[in-house]
Amino acid sequence: MTVTSTDVARAAGVSRTTVSYILNGKGEQFTEKTRKLVKKTAKDLGYRPVAAAQTLARGSSNVILTLIPLSPNVEFMAMMSQLAQRLSKESQTLLMMPPAVSAKDLEYTVQTVRPRLFLAETHLTPAQRKVLKKAKTPFVDVAAETSRKGGMNWRIGQLQAEHLSACGITQLVYARLSTAENDVIQKARQAGFFAKCDELGLPKPVTVTVNPQSDLNIDIMRSLKKHAGIACYNDDTAAAMLGAGHLIGLSAPDDFAIIGVDNTTIALQTDPQLSTIATKGEILPLIDTLLSIPENSGDYTTCKNPNLTVITRGTTKSGLA
Repeated sequence: MTVTSTDVARAAGVSRTTVSYILNGKGEQFTEKTRKLVKKTAKDLGYRPVAAAQTLARGSSNVILTLIPLSPNVEFMAMMSQLAQRLSKESQTLLMMPPAVSAKDLEYTVQTVRPRLFLAETHLTPAQRKVLKKAKTPFVDVAAETSRKGGMNWRIGQLQAEHLSACGITQLVYARLSTAENDVIQKARQAGFFAKCDELGLPKPVTVTVNPQSDLNIDIMRSLKKHAGIACYNDDTAAAMLGAGHLIGLSAPDDFAIIGVDNTTIALQTDPQLSTIATKGEILPLIDTLLSIPENSGDYTTCKNPNLTVITRGTTKSGLA
């Protein structure tokens, strides 16, 4: 049997109008005791609001729209699954979008869905940001937050430099991915890598821009010194460079060392398997914070840096140089 707002009102001993106001986020005029009573009663009864009616009443839906990363790893998708399950219990829906969505398509989606919140897990372009502000959609720019100096992505670059340096390598290279040229995440990882190399007294690293297709990177591999240590933007970049090395008869870790980021499944499918940086964060503690963000335009800070772990596999080893 479907539970209605009338059932909630009857059980809580309040009017249906009171229930409607409170459950649609417009219950400021009621006491905290009343608001808690209505929300608890609705939860206990298993009440689920009708999405269309809620959107009409609030001006926004129960959808949290998420722009996913360029290369979502297993850990990220597991976190999204946890988030979706928890949000479902709060009568909220998680909807994910591809990272390459145009500003025009984003505008159409925002106007159609009217999300209550937007999470940017990858680079948010000025045009996309303009769309969100124009629509007065609250958003959390996760990619920008974690890419500030000293943040998670900065630290990832530092860990790559530390790991390659510990392997005895002094010729260091940073490999950027051509399809992520304007990505704030890539810029932050590279900046952290360069900063740590400078801190360790190592020569300034060489920067190369890598194509996702291995055979288009052959000239880049030939230009590097033997026993170079290559820090890559992500595992896809590392796999492309590793493949280019194989095509000209070079192999890791004997001829060069290479380390990626994200610990994606591709890191386990190369030969040898890729050394990489794994991230592990907790999304669930942030949900209450996310759901408490007011429904107006704004850029909010809610992120905490996750734990980072260097995973050493076949593409790096101690004492290479």
